[in-house]
This record gives sequence, structure tokens and C-alpha cells, in this order.
Amino acid sequence: MQEDFGHRVAVDLINGAIIVGYDDWIVENNDVQIVNPGFVFRICDETTIVGEVKELVKGEPDAEGWYTQTFVDLVWRPIWFTRVTNGDPTKVIGAQTTLPEVDGGKNVKKMVSLFSTGAVGID
Repeated sequence: MQEDFGHRVAVDLINGAIIVGYDDWIVENNDVQIVNPGFVFRICDETTIVGEVKELVKGEPDAEGWYTQTFVDLVWRPIWFTRVTNGDPTKVIGAQTTLPEVDGGKNVKKMVSLFSTGAVGID
């Protein structure tokens, strides 16, 4: 969660979402709850919501040669840094993941920039 220059931004590293303009957040049963989110961006790869993509993991064969297959969630990595350009700070917050090979195997990321002027940018 980042709060700077009049904006609040949170990143959901479970579902691959960026929440902008929430009122507050609380911790309940070791789970963070966002109160009254203004807007939720689902991180997409063109027209696919990446947080809904699952990776199929093939297990070892059993005695009869049958394989187990399990669907697992993608692992999200946080993006969080401050960039200073010409003495002007910009806060950047977001998330990235790597798609399974069957879905292209590329990195997908989305970032929100909070500018000192109060402007918000989406990359």
C-alpha cells in the first residue's frame, strides 16, 4: 500500500489487481481488507485477466503410469520504488508475474505512478 500526493494505492499480490482511491484498510484474521475501493484494475494480458490464469503442474507418474495434474496460482512479485526526475519524486507501485509457457511464458506487469503534482499515471 502506498499513500502519497493525495492518492492511496494498494496491490493485491494474490489476484493480480491494483486498487486506487480506497478509504481505509483493516487487518482481519491475518487478511488485509480494503475499505470502499475507488477503482480496481485487474492486470491483463491483452484480453485475459492474468489473476484468473492457472498453471498446470504435472506430477510424477504413479505405479500404473498415471500422472496427477494440479492447477496452481501464478506467483505475483511486487513493484515498488521512487523515481526522481529533475528533482521531482514519483512513487511507483504495481505487480508483475510470468505467464505459463502454454500462455506465452512472458512477463506481465502493471504499474501506477503517483506524481508530486497529484496526477496518476498507469503503465
